Amino acid sequence: MNAMLRMLLLFLLFFLTSCEKYVGYNLDAEPLPVTVRISGSVRDFYTNQPLEGVRVRFGDYQTSTDQSGFYQLDYPYGTDEERNKPVELLVILKKYLPFHESVILPPITYIRDFRLVRGAPIIQKVVLPPFTTNSGRQIYVCQAQVKDYQGVVDIQLVEALVYYQFPGNPHLSKYRKELTLVYELSDTTAYYEGIFPPFLSDGSTIYRRYEIYAVNRSGLADTLVALRSPTQPDTFLFTPVLDDTIPEIVP
Repeated sequence: MNAMLRMLLLFLLFFLTSCEKYVGYNLDAEPLPVTVRISGSVRDFYTNQPLEGVRVRFGDYQTSTDQSGFYQLDYPYGTDEERNKPVELLVILKKYLPFHESVILPPITYIRDFRLVRGAPIIQKVVLPPFTTNSGRQIYVCQAQVKDYQGVVDIQLVEALVYYQFPGNPHLSKYRKELTLVYELSDTTAYYEGIFPPFLSDGSTIYRRYEIYAVNRSGLADTLVALRSPTQPDTFLFTPVLDDTIPEIVP
């Protein structure tokens, strides 16, 4: 009987030590990471140029790209229940189409590059040189070259805001006018033109500063502020095509 009891005790001791070896908690094991290091770059889809200031958002956490288009973010990995669940990803930059999708983040690191599509028009060139009509009138011709990757047909409006100044008065008057599409260089690029008087009815004369504004059917816009040279007139982008229909003095 004593022999059988000793054998039973030895069996139990062996069983317990085996369980500790195979199912016991290993204090030396590496803990699961608490954050995921997310990084990558954001570039223009058409030009491949790096984009600065892009807002990159994963869930409730976000960061922005630097001058080289690089971004980095440490995202909390969460509890076991939160892992392997989709995270909302959003990439946003003004004048570009937003990028959105749901992603499942792996542990430790996640590298993701983006190529954003420019959605807004691009005002490429503008001039405002003086011009003498066949009737001898002095006018100013505003010309602009505008590009839209979605096509010229997507450009809804191109307009110029020209400033005028009364001698000795710092106050500036404004004259805003829509420019007319006169020639399509390609499916995405076109010339626009409008004519402006040298002075307004209040006696103010045309000033150096003017602005061009372009917006497309998606509501995305571009604005360019330009200054005429007081000594060297701008060179025309193309031969003026508009007729002499502007009033001598704008009320």
